Amino acid sequence: MAEERNLSMASAVRAWVASHRDDSAALLLPTTAWSLQVAAEACSEPGVLAVGDSRALNDRAGALALMPPAAALREAQQGNRRLLVFSDQFVDEVFAPQAVVIGTRETFLSTVEIVLHGRYHMAIWSWSASGLRPVPPGAVPILRGLSQLLRDAASLGNDWLAAGLQWRRDPGARLRHARQRARAHQSALLLAASRSPATVQHLEVAEALEAVRARLGRVVEPAHG
Repeated sequence: MAEERNLSMASAVRAWVASHRDDSAALLLPTTAWSLQVAAEACSEPGVLAVGDSRALNDRAGALALMPPAAALREAQQGNRRLLVFSDQFVDEVFAPQAVVIGTRETFLSTVEIVLHGRYHMAIWSWSASGLRPVPPGAVPILRGLSQLLRDAASLGNDWLAAGLQWRRDPGARLRHARQRARAHQSALLLAASRSPATVQHLEVAEALEAVRARLGRVVEPAHG
C-alpha cells in the first residue's frame, strides 16, 4: 500500500514539473525517500531546483543537492523557475519564525513560501495525502497549506524522514534554546574578559546579556496539551 502510494505521488510530482515548464511555481513536499529521489531526477532539467535545509538531513539527501532558502529567493527573481520546496525541513528560528495557533497548540511555520509568492509572484502548490493541490494566494492560506502539509506528512509514519525535526517548532523548545544561547554567549564573554582587561564594551555587552537572561528566566515555558 505504501509503495503504491509512493509511486503514485512520484508520478504526480513528475507530471507537475512537466506541466509547469513555462511557469514560476513552487511545489511544497514532505521529506521522504521517494520525494528526495524524484526531486533529484527532476533537478537534472534546467530551471528545476530543490530547496531545503541540508543540515537537517544529516547527509540523507543522497544525490540531491538542496539549495538553501536565501539562494532560492535569488533564483526566484530570474523567473521561470520550478522549485521543489521541502518545507518540513524549515524548523529553526531563522527559517520558521512565524508563530501560529493550530487548534489549541502554538507552533512556528516557515515564511519562505510566503515570500516566494508575495514578492516573486510564484504560484504555490502543495503535496497532500490526497494528491497535489494549488494553495490559494495570500499569507494566511499559505500558512494553512503548510499546516496541512505537516499534518498529512505525519500520516506517513516512518517514511517521513523529517518527523524527528518537528519538535524544534515547539515554543518550549525555542525558549530552552534561547536560554542556552544566552548562557553560552555570556560564558564566552566572561572567558574573553578573563584573558584581557575588561573594556567598557565588555561590560555593556555583559550587562545586556544578563538582562536578556533575566527576561528569559521570567518567561513561563508553555504547557503541552
